[in-house]
Amino acid sequence: MGRYVSDSLRAKDISQLCIDIDSGAIRRLIQNDVPVIYGDGSSIDVLRHAHPAQSELAVVALPEASMTEMAVRNLRSLAPNLQIAARVRRGDDIKRMRDAGADVVIHGEFEAGAEMIRQSLDRLGLSLEEVDSYVEEVRAQRYR
Repeated sequence: MGRYVSDSLRAKDISQLCIDIDSGAIRRLIQNDVPVIYGDGSSIDVLRHAHPAQSELAVVALPEASMTEMAVRNLRSLAPNLQIAARVRRGDDIKRMRDAGADVVIHGEFEAGAEMIRQSLDRLGLSLEEVDSYVEEVRAQRYR
């Protein structure tokens, strides 16, 4: 997920700094001239090097809920006014990330399902307006 966000920021000429521990991801970021910090994105010491208080937004897309929660809590302590978007794999973790300080929580599996709903209803001939309205209603129920 982080890769897609990074690619979209690059496409829109929005500066970014990525933190990653995966050598393949780091190599790709460097090849694309994206500044990168090697390290654990949940570590407060690594996060300090990113100067989050000088940023507008942090996107947290770590593989484990416990790591995501730690990253969100650490970012919030380092930068109380920072906007934080966090990805979760399980719906049960949405509230946990909000409680940790995330401004936006995205449930990846649900969002994939929402797109499946959208595509299915579209292909069955429902109007775009009806499809979008229904998907937004389902999304609102999921994230409340």
